Amino acid sequence: AVSAGLWPVVGAWFLGDARLGTTAGFLLLASLHYALAAVVWRSLGVGYLAGALFNAGLWTFWIDRHQIDPQYYGIPFGLTVIGFAELNKKELDEAGLGLARSFGLLCLYGSSAYQVLVYGDLVYAGVLGILSLIGVVAGLAREERAYVYFGTAFLVLDVLAQLVRMGLKLNIVVPLAIILLGGAILGLSLW
Repeated sequence: AVSAGLWPVVGAWFLGDARLGTTAGFLLLASLHYALAAVVWRSLGVGYLAGALFNAGLWTFWIDRHQIDPQYYGIPFGLTVIGFAELNKKELDEAGLGLARSFGLLCLYGSSAYQVLVYGDLVYAGVLGILSLIGVVAGLAREERAYVYFGTAFLVLDVLAQLVRMGLKLNIVVPLAIILLGGAILGLSLW
């Protein structure tokens, strides 16, 4: 049964770069196979393989479509790392768990923050703001400081980046209103 999951990977290997879309499909199917096997066998190792194949399949899919947006790569990878950290909460010591969570959150928020800082598009700023607020709320609900700290830091970074961009384009009234709104959001998230 385990070797059955290797056939899509072997097939993807032999197809090469000419058929990246097919390779992505093979990798995603192999990740599904291994995810189901991990649940049935209750095996974390097989689950890790499923997560790695899932991310490889997504990355191959986005590369095939010439998508270079870091959010397509960083958000799923960050969520995978956070998921693995949460699954291994009992096996990891507090420092290892904190490091894994921090790395996953950095991938998650960093991929969005890059677009905000480089392009300054409001869509990217909105995605980063929503992700940050979700992280803060999740951290408060689960009493996990890493989620609260990273979410708050990237929310502040998001608001400050937009303030600087708008401050350069608009008069002082709009940036002042945004500062007050950002402060209110930050105050509510910490309260």
